[in-house]
Amino acid sequence: MTEVFIKAGTYILIICLAYFLKKIGFFKEGEHKTISKIVLNITLPAAILSSFNQVEQLSGQLFFILLVGFLGNVGLLAIAFLICRKKSKEDKIYWMCNSAGYNIGCFTLPYAQGFLGPIGVIVTCLFDAGNSIMCTGGTYAVASGVIENGQGEKINIKQTCKKLFCSVPFDCYLIAVIMKSFELPFPAFVNQLSTTIGNANGFLSMMMIGMMLEIHTNKEYLKKVFSLLAVRYLFSAVMALVLYYSLPFAEDVRKTLAVISFAPLASLACVFTEKCNGDTELSSMTNSISVIISMIIMTVLILVI
Repeated sequence: MTEVFIKAGTYILIICLAYFLKKIGFFKEGEHKTISKIVLNITLPAAILSSFNQVEQLSGQLFFILLVGFLGNVGLLAIAFLICRKKSKEDKIYWMCNSAGYNIGCFTLPYAQGFLGPIGVIVTCLFDAGNSIMCTGGTYAVASGVIENGQGEKINIKQTCKKLFCSVPFDCYLIAVIMKSFELPFPAFVNQLSTTIGNANGFLSMMMIGMMLEIHTNKEYLKKVFSLLAVRYLFSAVMALVLYYSLPFAEDVRKTLAVISFAPLASLACVFTEKCNGDTELSSMTNSISVIISMIIMTVLILVI
């Protein structure tokens, strides 16, 4: 259990380090944009390929888990749309970009690797495959469509698909799923390269969050943060109960799904908030708080389930 706290605490310390370095002037204004480009286009795609290499083949059960990851995002995105449909453009950006998405590769996978065994790693990776369809491009495509089209009644499907397929992480997942479906192995050099580069993803993602972080204590900011997180974690609780008690899978599979239902917000939410010209400071603050909350909930679940 000490290992869990050390790993999770390390991510929080990296966020704090980046925030401190920004405050003393080590990082200049706007430098987080370079880090976000590296994460989105290099280290995250590499981490995806590296994680998928652990999956030997995709059975029908594992395909269903992929669907669970996808539908979890869709459910949160639908709730966010209903909540913010009559709100300001700024609120639409905040809710649409920050409600859905699970931070699996940078945060949740260490939990699976350390405490849920090999099947836990496979289930986590497959959940992340479905999750990444949305959080690496799908959510941004839908959110930007809603924002650009008022109430979202006339979202341009062609533009939405274009934005989705222009997402490098999404394309990597698509390629990986196709290759594993046909049991095609990744070339050895791809495995080595993706593993080496992917190992930097967690560090850079947390640095990016810390560089974008601003601590606000005014009531309006805190109200927005905790309103969104209350909705998200209520949804996560319902999702975890349904998955654990309703699915006809082995207990270790159901336990893994229940735990990762409480994964923190995807780190790319900050990137997509910025691309929509939203409040990145608010997004990063929400993301950081969700890491702390998820660390506590997931650790308790691992102990009691």
